[in-house]
Amino acid sequence: MPNDPLLPDGVVNSLADVRPVVRRIVRAGADVIKCATTGGASSRPGHGPRDGAFNLDEMQALTEEAHALDRRVMCHALGGRGLQIAIEAGVDSIEHGCYLDEEPELLDMMAERGIFFVPTFAVYEYHRKSPLPHVRERAQHLQEHHAESLRRALAAGVKIAAGTDAGGHGHPSNAMEIECLVKAGLTPLQALRAATGWAAECLGLERDLGTVERASSPISSSSPAIRSAT
Repeated sequence: MPNDPLLPDGVVNSLADVRPVVRRIVRAGADVIKCATTGGASSRPGHGPRDGAFNLDEMQALTEEAHALDRRVMCHALGGRGLQIAIEAGVDSIEHGCYLDEEPELLDMMAERGIFFVPTFAVYEYHRKSPLPHVRERAQHLQEHHAESLRRALAAGVKIAAGTDAGGHGHPSNAMEIECLVKAGLTPLQALRAATGWAAECLGLERDLGTVERASSPISSSSPAIRSAT
């Protein structure tokens, strides 16, 4: 995709870069700060799902600055040291988290700190059909780990939110994620919650979105008011 000319450069090369870049991105209108502490299935050869991208000092500065500006931090992290760094730094959600099953103590830390898990199963359905061999191989390798990570996260009390990693997965194909969550171990009701109320909470928007509830002062005694809905 072509770069948006109004979007500031989000690349940082040192600790000194981190806070100024976060500020520039927020001034440009960002609702959240998205970062990546590991490679991914579709990353270039040689930079895979367990390869790191940030050190702990940098991630702590990033989360501190984002939170000071009332922005949440959503972190692409699949496994290895980069995944641990993201959780230790206090991000608000882990996107992908495919190899969380390898370090269950991180799931306990996520539950304790209220860090959400957004597994994004649907994107790996696409990656397993990629024309690039290294992408297909990575997506196949992480498949069982990914499902086990979800099951262990749920058992540990980590909240799950449905997401699709955005790229190429618009409406209505994004609904595939709900089906993927059920196949991986959630009940249908849990999967629906992951796509509604839990997702709204992950975004910090639970007061306005995600559920249909009776208002504290209903319009009439017989008509419940809609507080919020996806």
